[in-house]
Amino acid sequence: MAIDQSLVGRILAGCSNQSAPGEDRMGAEVVKLLWQWDPERITNLARLCIQVGVHPECWKTAKGIVIPKPGKPDYRQVRAHRVIALLDSLGKLVERQRPTSSPTNWNAKGASMMANTGVDADALALMRSLS
Repeated sequence: MAIDQSLVGRILAGCSNQSAPGEDRMGAEVVKLLWQWDPERITNLARLCIQVGVHPECWKTAKGIVIPKPGKPDYRQVRAHRVIALLDSLGKLVERQRPTSSPTNWNAKGASMMANTGVDADALALMRSLS
């Protein structure tokens, strides 16, 4: 599967603007604004994550929110609630394009892969700071 602007754009367009943001407080609507500003950089960031097999630690956290289930007679009961996990939007974007068959390039090692990604120096520095 080729990670290109078309694929990343389609995945991002399918993300709901109404979903609550994760720990980074940056919902899909903000990522879509960033996409309008610099789609190449976001594509390169997503491509590098897939090709090098890096999913930054800051994207691996979730914010758990307890919400009541509708129509329950007694909200003092634990079973009358459920927990939802709010994930960071950039992490969700990368996970949605990650191949489900776990090919070798998802777990590929380092420098030779980075050299062939076409990622600019700023995107590479960002990846290093997020890991």
